[in-house]
Order: sequence, then C-alpha cells, then structure tokens
Amino acid sequence: MAAIITALFSLLLQGGLVPVNLAAAVFALLGLRQIRHAPERYMGRAFCWIAIALVLTLATLTVMVEPLPQAPADGVMGPE
Repeated sequence: MAAIITALFSLLLQGGLVPVNLAAAVFALLGLRQIRHAPERYMGRAFCWIAIALVLTLATLTVMVEPLPQAPADGVMGPE
C-alpha cells in the first residue's frame, strides 16, 4: 500500500520530485519481494505493478514535457 500511496502522491506533484518517484518504485519492489517470499500472508501484487507503471509513466512524461537546461552559448550576451 505504501507504493501505491507514494505513487499517487507523486502524481499529485506531477512527477516533479524524483526522490518521491524513486521511493514509490522501491516500495513496490519491496512489496513484490515480500509477496514472493510469503504469498500466503501478503497480497497486492497488482498494486505493486500499478505503482511501478505509474512511476515509469510519470518519469517518461516529465522528461518529455520539461525542457532540458542548456548552457548559454559562448559570445552571446544576455539581456542587460
């Protein structure tokens, strides 16, 4: 549940904070690991995969929408 909540929080922030995205992915991977080790005790595999998909989608859209910072060209003066 921590993975899906963190992924939804990241969605509210529009994917702008990379550490929140990474935390959601880590929580999802930890959840998948717990489910694999004790499937009779834990459930929610679909939520883990949904959280991972949401984080990857947010990361991809953030990279596509936000422009990359560029260094100023040599010899070009900025506005005075």
